[in-house]
Amino acid sequence: MPDPPPIDLVIFDLGRVLIRLAADRPDAAAMAGVDLPPLSEDAWRKWETIRDDHETGRISFDQFADRLAPVSGLDRGQHAALYEGWLRGPYPGVEELVDELRAGPTRLACLSNTNDFHWSLMTAPAGNNALPMDKLHHRFASHLVGSAKPDAAIYEHVERETGVEPGRMIFFDDSPANVEAARARGWRGEVIADDGDPVSQMRRRLGRYGVLG
Repeated sequence: MPDPPPIDLVIFDLGRVLIRLAADRPDAAAMAGVDLPPLSEDAWRKWETIRDDHETGRISFDQFADRLAPVSGLDRGQHAALYEGWLRGPYPGVEELVDELRAGPTRLACLSNTNDFHWSLMTAPAGNNALPMDKLHHRFASHLVGSAKPDAAIYEHVERETGVEPGRMIFFDDSPANVEAARARGWRGEVIADDGDPVSQMRRRLGRYGVLG
């Protein structure tokens, strides 16, 4: 049986792979000092629909906050604080891993379901939630692409823009559904467990694929 092809592109999800996230909305609200009112199941469903529009770039953060205010009972400032409360900073060792991979021939990318508000914090040159995004060769975000994982369209976009054969990609994501969608296209996908140390998990798997020594 022939050896599998080498890895030409390493693709990272962001949340719970490169950067810590709050456990849930109440956790983010507690961090932000926002009093999150009790909401009905219908209100939560409306919240999710508006969030999906935001994460696929159909609306901006300001439009998101305006549309959600009657549902959530929160104003724009409270939503901004809540969104900042979601992000908890990069995991230890992220920049070192990216630097080590950059020193080799493998290209690097991110592929994240995110929004304009979080993207601005993660791509900033400095700050508590800044990631080494400038060191990635490609940056794919759902709100910029116009589709979100696990929709096949966003994976097709990555393939088209990078020109890398699916079998030469490895994709790290904390969502099994997102990884399965990638594998269905021939990508080599790896689920990252929420154990607080995704960098060690990725290092072990990159070693098995021969990307890291």
